[in-house]
Amino acid sequence: MGSTLFKVGGLGLSASKFVEIDELSGRGSKFSALDGKMRNDYLQHGVQLGWLIDPRPDLQRMYEYYLDDNGDVQRSNNSAWRDLDGGDVLPGFKMRAPVLEMVLNQDSGSSSEDEVDLLCPYPRCNKRFRSYGAPAAPAEWHREERSISKYLAKRENS
Repeated sequence: MGSTLFKVGGLGLSASKFVEIDELSGRGSKFSALDGKMRNDYLQHGVQLGWLIDPRPDLQRMYEYYLDDNGDVQRSNNSAWRDLDGGDVLPGFKMRAPVLEMVLNQDSGSSSEDEVDLLCPYPRCNKRFRSYGAPAAPAEWHREERSISKYLAKRENS
């Protein structure tokens, strides 16, 4: 695949995807250093897709890095805050911008208990689970959608 990016306990590791979250604009911007890191370190050593993300309110930016058909590093021209997908590197993976905000925002109002403590839907069963699993994927999707809607409504009202 690619060269070793990291050594952990003598074991060489590589990654196909890399994400950096930091201040990419304004005073104290680390964009230039992180842009160089993406281009010269990560994508030159086996990473196929990279994202630089600045999640700060009113300064939100996302940059996507990838290798073109010639193996040259490219950065997308779109720095808008948006949903990102894994493309050919992580097929089917999608990082939704509101979910990222909810995770990074300490005041999102959701607790880990709300997110993972699920009561069994069967009558008289008082078991609690972290997830209903694959058969209940639609219910999980609806729960996530409700969480996102609540978060976005709260954000608009603040």
